[in-house]
Amino acid sequence: MVWLYTDKKTFINYETAFDRLNVRNLFLHLEKETTRILNRFVFEPNTISTRNRVLLRLTPLFERAKTREGLYDYRLICDERNNTPASIDRNELRVAVYIQPVRTAEFILADFVATRTGVDLDALIS
Repeated sequence: MVWLYTDKKTFINYETAFDRLNVRNLFLHLEKETTRILNRFVFEPNTISTRNRVLLRLTPLFERAKTREGLYDYRLICDERNNTPASIDRNELRVAVYIQPVRTAEFILADFVATRTGVDLDALIS
């Protein structure tokens, strides 16, 4: 068996998605761009229309990350589930972002198998 390994980790000492540089960098990028987009909605009325516009502005950012293989999937929540009357009364517009980051192939395992002459390899593999 052949092992190839690359050590592209952050200084986090416990196992998490954020102990990998690709995930951390993607997350920082998405946070920065999300903040930039959301700043345009400060002092807008907290209505269904505004919340829908927030989602319309954020969706292309996360779709690009998904298309470029940075995310397996994501969900953006900005509706009555997280914008309750109480949060609206506190002048809060809430957006929940759920992401499934793509993991890197840090360990590549290659198995070598020697067979007898005349063995049907297709039958052996299946």
